[in-house]
Amino acid sequence: MIPVTGILIADTYMRTTQQEPPCSHTHQRAFTLLEIMLVMFLLGLVTAIVLPSLIPEDSSRKMQNEAKKFIALAQLAQEQALLTGRDTGIQKTPEGYQFLTYQQGQWQPVKRRLLSAVQLSDAFQMTILPGESIWQETIEMENDHGFQFDDSPSDNEEAFATSPDIYFWSYGATSPVEVTFSSVDNSKRSLSISLKESGSMNTTEAAL
Repeated sequence: MIPVTGILIADTYMRTTQQEPPCSHTHQRAFTLLEIMLVMFLLGLVTAIVLPSLIPEDSSRKMQNEAKKFIALAQLAQEQALLTGRDTGIQKTPEGYQFLTYQQGQWQPVKRRLLSAVQLSDAFQMTILPGESIWQETIEMENDHGFQFDDSPSDNEEAFATSPDIYFWSYGATSPVEVTFSSVDNSKRSLSISLKESGSMNTTEAAL
């Protein structure tokens, strides 16, 4: 006959040995989950730091940013023409474009810091096509004969040597044009901005 004490010791031992595996399994599972979380964190860190340097920035997004910047600055030039009462314009340059204002009988670069000259990325090129023919004829007449919409006299032959490609007149009108930003490597990838006489601007992205 087995003593009661021996039975209790055996029963306690069996309970202990049966409870250890689940406890050990629990610790093992928690440690594995921690490792997985650590690996996922490291992968995310590497993706955020390394991949941007390996993959070039999306040219379409950069083109959209250039277009948004152009529209914002053009709207600012419109406001300046209205507030100052001086005709303002945008002229295409080899590097990008600059803003001009008509004062003292000639077109001069805008001195306002926000409307300083803009240099475009070498990956893009900008073209400006005149809109309605009547506006183009009027602009040509202005440049050839020195006619000004504000009737301001000018005897300086160099007054129109530097003239805008886009006009924002002080009375609120805008010369209709279409400004196109296109990729140097792929001319089919382009984004056009249409400027209306009313001053509104609409963008259209070419479908590839």
